[in-house]
Amino acid sequence: MQIDMHFYGVYALCRLAGINSENAHIISYASQYVDDAVKGENIIFRKSQKALRSVMTSHKPIDYQNAIYEDQWKVWTSFHFLPGNESENGIFEEKMICKPDSELAKKVLKNAEDNINEDFGLYLAGIASHSFADTFAHFGFLGISSDWNKVKQGSTEVVGNHIPSIIDYVVGKYKKFMNNVKTNFAELIPVGHGSVATYPDRPYLKWKYEYEESNRGIIVRDNWADFYLGAQLLHQFYIRLIRKQPSLGDINQIIEWNNFADEIVSLLKHEAEKSGRIKKWKKFIKDNSYFETNELDKEIDYQEMLWQIKPNELKELTNNQVTELPLFQFMKAAKLQVNLVSDYLINKGITFKI
Repeated sequence: MQIDMHFYGVYALCRLAGINSENAHIISYASQYVDDAVKGENIIFRKSQKALRSVMTSHKPIDYQNAIYEDQWKVWTSFHFLPGNESENGIFEEKMICKPDSELAKKVLKNAEDNINEDFGLYLAGIASHSFADTFAHFGFLGISSDWNKVKQGSTEVVGNHIPSIIDYVVGKYKKFMNNVKTNFAELIPVGHGSVATYPDRPYLKWKYEYEESNRGIIVRDNWADFYLGAQLLHQFYIRLIRKQPSLGDINQIIEWNNFADEIVSLLKHEAEKSGRIKKWKKFIKDNSYFETNELDKEIDYQEMLWQIKPNELKELTNNQVTELPLFQFMKAAKLQVNLVSDYLINKGITFKI
C-alpha cells in the first residue's frame, strides 16, 4: 500500500472509530513513517552524551541494502511481509509467504492493543497498522530473497475495465520501474513484490500474474476487495483500542462500519494517480458527516520531516527530553515489533534460537 492508505486512510478510520484528531494523527503518521524511516545512523545527543540507535523500518525500492540478508529479516519480514506460516509440506519458503490477516498479523495488532497504555503505545499502533494493512497488498510474496518471488516475464497484466489513461499510467510506471531495476542490477535481488512493481499497492487495480516457481498457477487479483477487508479489520482494531483506553477519544463517537462502507468502496475504487487518491481521502475527511471536523481534520497533510530531530536539539536536549521525542517513541515501538516477529518465528520452529 501507499501513503493514500497508510496515512490518510488510517487517519480517517481512526476518526470513524471515535479516536480524536491528535491521537489519530500520531497513529496514522507512525503508520506512514514505517515507509520513510530509511536511515540507520545513530543520532548523538551531546548534552546527554548518549546516542539513539535507529531502527530502519524500510528501504527505498532500489537500494543496495535490499541485498543484505540480515536487513531483509529486520526490515521487510518484520514490517512489510509478515510471514503467514502456512505450508502443507513444511516448506520453508512457503511458510515465509505473506498472508492476509494471518496469525502473526493478528498477534501484531494484539501486541499494539496490549501496549496502548505505554508511552509508545500510539506509535506501536501505527506501526502495527502499516504491517497489518500490507498483508492485504503484499500477500503471495516473501520479505526475503527467494525464487518464490519471481514472476514469469510478460505475465503481469492489467485485466480490469479501467479508464484507458489509468492503464497507460500504470503500465508506464511499471515499465519505468523495471528499467530502473535493470539499470541498478536489482533483478538479482528477488525480495518482496519487486517483480510486479507497484501493482499490489494500487487500491483500484485488477491485474494478473504467474509465478516462475512453486506451481501456483495464474493469480488474478482485484485489489480494492482486498484493501476493503483490510480497512474493515483496521477499523475494528481502532474500536478495540478506544474501548481499552477511552481517553483516546470519545466512545460515543464510534461509527459502525456499515454506515460508511459504501464510501470506503468509492474511495478504494477511485482511479487516479497517488495525488488524486490523496485528494479524495482529504475531501472525505474534511466533508464527511460522521464526525465533527476540526482544523487538523480540515488541513490534514503528511509532512515527512515532521519527526526529524533539529540540530539545536542534538546539542540541548536532556535525557528526559530525548525520550519524549516522537522519533524516540517510534524507534522504541519498532524495536518491540522486530522482537515480536523474531520470537514468533522461533516459537513456530521457522528459525533457530541461538
